[in-house]
Amino acid sequence: MKIAVIVFTKKGADLANRILEKLDCDLYIFYKYHNCLNETQSFIDSKYLTAELFIKYESIVFIGACGLAVRLIAPNIKDKRSDPAVIVISEEGKYVVPILSGHLGGGNSLAKKIADITGGIPIITTATDIRGVFAVDLFAKKNDLIITDMHAAKEISAAFLNNEPVGFKCGYESDGVPDIFSEDADIGICIFHSPEPPPFLKTLFLLPKNIVLGIGCRKNTSSSSIEKAVNNVMGKIGFNRIKNICTHELKREEKGLTEFAEKYGIKIEFYSSAKLSSAVGEFSSSEFVERVIGIDNVCERSAVLGCGGSGGDMLIPKTVFNGVSVSVYEKKIRIGF
Repeated sequence: MKIAVIVFTKKGADLANRILEKLDCDLYIFYKYHNCLNETQSFIDSKYLTAELFIKYESIVFIGACGLAVRLIAPNIKDKRSDPAVIVISEEGKYVVPILSGHLGGGNSLAKKIADITGGIPIITTATDIRGVFAVDLFAKKNDLIITDMHAAKEISAAFLNNEPVGFKCGYESDGVPDIFSEDADIGICIFHSPEPPPFLKTLFLLPKNIVLGIGCRKNTSSSSIEKAVNNVMGKIGFNRIKNICTHELKREEKGLTEFAEKYGIKIEFYSSAKLSSAVGEFSSSEFVERVIGIDNVCERSAVLGCGGSGGDMLIPKTVFNGVSVSVYEKKIRIGF
């Protein structure tokens, strides 16, 4: 987790140094006190700095007043699914308050870690945490699930808080569904690889982020060509479900592939010919590819490796579109509670 700590005073700098000893974070201090911290960057304009860090970091920690932090982050808040976690710490470290993205952004968890360091008290105000009630967003984050409807997610949480029955349907293996869920409910959660007919009058679909793409391409293939090829095979699966892209190590310097991955925030994994040859399964074969790189198939073999030990399930075999080969696999998952 990329963490930025913003410090406004000399006293706050002392606390920041203690945090830096235990957490991997970047420190930013008001320019007048730049000499109070090591390995830090100074700033003059706190509004500009906050706007910049909102894009770069997963978590932002303010050492100072809650009111100041709220005013600085307010113009930058967009969506709880993408906003960074924001935590405010009093200068002496006594109170640690997550004020934004407590669940999806991991703010509540980080606040507890910081409180352990400072000897302070984490001030958790999220209703589901206070009452020990099932939290949809926390459950989704833990299992790498995509919340398709934030309004429905809020209704699910409200139902739990009001002791109303909530249903649960899942098309994947799980640790066992807890008895907090009801078989007879008008509102519920549904986890499937694709949108199914809603099993409840009000259904929240959670989609797993477990799609692995295997990609092979010619040298100097453009980003737009790769995107068109992926679009050609993905259909209704959705780019937001892509966990990673897998390919041959010769493609490390392929600009088009890198640009495509960066556009959608997708990690690329690279494999050698020797590693690709170890993939287990039945794959389509290309004499040309084998002659060039020493292995008969890149996209399917790399996708299998990208699924880890599970091997995954092939959804779409090798498909070639304008010189770009793409295969789509679904990594096996297990839902935990």
